[in-house]
Amino acid sequence: MSPCRIAVIGLGVITLKRHLPVIAASPDFEIVAGANRRPVETSMCGRQYRDYRDMLASEPSIEAIAICTPPDVRCRIALDVIAAGKHVLLEKPPFSTLGEFRQVRLAAERAGVTLLGAWHSQFSVAVERAREILADQQVAKLRMIWREDVTVSHPGQDWIWKVGGFGVFDFGINGFSILTRILPDPLVVRAATLRIPNRSQTPIAAEMDFAGLQGDDRLHAEMDWRSTTVERTIEIVTRGGQRLRTTNAPQHLEVDGAVVVDGENLEYPLIYDRFAEMIARGESQLDELPLAVVADAYLIGRTLTDDTII
Repeated sequence: MSPCRIAVIGLGVITLKRHLPVIAASPDFEIVAGANRRPVETSMCGRQYRDYRDMLASEPSIEAIAICTPPDVRCRIALDVIAAGKHVLLEKPPFSTLGEFRQVRLAAERAGVTLLGAWHSQFSVAVERAREILADQQVAKLRMIWREDVTVSHPGQDWIWKVGGFGVFDFGINGFSILTRILPDPLVVRAATLRIPNRSQTPIAAEMDFAGLQGDDRLHAEMDWRSTTVERTIEIVTRGGQRLRTTNAPQHLEVDGAVVVDGENLEYPLIYDRFAEMIARGESQLDELPLAVVADAYLIGRTLTDDTII
């Protein structure tokens, strides 16, 4: 079969570092074009357009599109792309609201195109191994720590602080995507504290507690973009006393202190492998559970003013 002709909308850092090199190396895809509001210096995306609608009109041979814009504009773009009959891959988090999520999913079903939500942290051998281990167990303790310096990882990206930008949840939702994948029971938000910087609409740090099956269960998550160090760790203790620990977001898995998975980061190659498989099968995969966790945190969380200057 000929490679699937693909284009990318949104030529930001994640596209340049992750998507374009993986597409270029994939035998399943051929990059045709890219769209971005401002020209970007890259030779990896083929022809560039400032407006994705011009690209759709000028490049009818495009079969699939990866949407890598900020989430607040993805719904309109996805609906236009689906109306043009193209398959869609969505960077995480796919949309700003659950309503948008469901609207686009229904549109894809009606159009008969493939829709894949790329929760990249789920594409790991460590995640699937942890899911298998926990499948028939109950979780008594959970501690998720997600920390990094936003000025290093997202320099000058003002959109993350505006309505629909997610703030620290743009980072922490990766951890939630792991938890909702591996935990045998739903991840239910019981309480949340969101720390909002001055002149910002989204949190720079958050703490959350989740409801366990028993009253003495302790399930807790902390996310912080004010840290000078990077840490992405999940620690789980089951009711039977088994201990799991993932690190390196999450290429490394320990069970009772013994390393059972320690591999390289192949998340994005595996995403595009899955996308090609799903297009061939005429299937879609769009998981709303990580986004639901964030939505619940906003619904019941208390907000505190943070003095960090952004």
